[in-house]
Amino acid sequence: MPDSSALYRELSRSREWLGNAASRVSDRPHAALEAGAFWLAIALPIAYLPIVIVPAVGGSQFVPALLAVHALCVVLGSDHTPTA
Repeated sequence: MPDSSALYRELSRSREWLGNAASRVSDRPHAALEAGAFWLAIALPIAYLPIVIVPAVGGSQFVPALLAVHALCVVLGSDHTPTA
């Protein structure tokens, strides 16, 4: 028969861990958005290359929208600190 006090301690630890995880998520609910905006701001300039290399494709109409999205990503992702 399993030790009920050991089971109780394990359940208590599990509840505590879940509670801590939930509080970390609720402390910074926008962290995923911030991280996504940060990395998109880094990767988005790659989309400029086809427009610069082949301007006749008609991509020049998307340049203002692309610049606006890039600026928005830079602002939203500016507080993100990537960890290794």
